[in-house]
Amino acid sequence: MKLVIVSDIKRGKDNVIVYGFKLARYLEWEVDIIHMVDPRSVHGVASTYSDSQTITPGRKMSPEEIIAREIKENQAALDDLISGEGSRLDYPLKINVLVEEGSIEGKMRQIREDDKTGLVLLNSELDQNVIATQGELFDMMKSIPAAYLLVSPKHEFTPFNQMLLPAAFIAKDLNQYPKVSHILKHFKSHIEAVNVAKDTEAKDTLQNRENWLKTSRDIFTASTVETKELEGANFNKTLIDYVKNSQPDLVMLFKKEKSIFERLFKKDLMKQLMGETEVPLLFYNSH
Repeated sequence: MKLVIVSDIKRGKDNVIVYGFKLARYLEWEVDIIHMVDPRSVHGVASTYSDSQTITPGRKMSPEEIIAREIKENQAALDDLISGEGSRLDYPLKINVLVEEGSIEGKMRQIREDDKTGLVLLNSELDQNVIATQGELFDMMKSIPAAYLLVSPKHEFTPFNQMLLPAAFIAKDLNQYPKVSHILKHFKSHIEAVNVAKDTEAKDTLQNRENWLKTSRDIFTASTVETKELEGANFNKTLIDYVKNSQPDLVMLFKKEKSIFERLFKKDLMKQLMGETEVPLLFYNSH
């Protein structure tokens, strides 16, 4: 399997590429680093130096020249990072690097056709280069089916021993969970499935929760699974407060059409989790 890392090399030391190397080593997967130079973000600028006979200092560089320079500089930066950090892993990690012109969304649509792609790693703090805005990131994740892992550059890799899964305890939602088994099987984790409901609603969902728990334990065979009902009127606030207090190693969200979590996604749950916590976030979109 492959871990695809969307390059954030322009962030310097605040990148998640090294995190990805450590995760890939743990999973025993190979790595594809993708860095796209999007021509939509390129504008002619005055060159302050000359790195060849074809570019004169002070002359306004063309978009083509800027793209060529960006590709060269980012390739060199990635090569330097791989040379240094790769040797520190003390593990024969296979790392493939692609730096080319184009949009990340277009490249992701190609990547999703590769059956070996198991997970896409992204920096939760955008560098405004490969992915320009948070809206662009969310649109890509919602429209292109894949498993996405969003990680803060401040977060050091540790195995996902404690996972939190927001769950409405609906039977049809269980169909989504086996689709990330290729990731979760590597972690002998404790999964806490959490719902937020008013007190009267919690009583009504007790039987559903028991049925859901029995089936989920058959799915998450490498993990222990428990359920919890949180009482609260505001789902997002109650859940995020719980995440802050419990500090799990991973929060999992699944996009399910016409379900509570599709509505919650539109209500900025993802944005709030990214903005208010530094917990890695696994988002799976099967549609």
